[in-house]
Amino acid sequence: MKALIIDAKREEYSISQIRRTLTVGELKDLLEEFDDETPIYLSHDDGYTYCGISSNGIEEIDTDDNDEE
Repeated sequence: MKALIIDAKREEYSISQIRRTLTVGELKDLLEEFDDETPIYLSHDDGYTYCGISSNGIEEIDTDDNDEE
């Protein structure tokens, strides 16, 4: 079985400090090349720990209201 691993690096303490991240459109474009049934996992700590992604863990926030500097 093949799986897609997204290496999630801890970069900063607030969203405003992150210089660049993918947009939804860019992520969709990247995922087009993978089979629809390919499972996706997040890798943390250089592959020391992993987690799955579920739909209830995805939410849209207003970064102006929720980003403490």
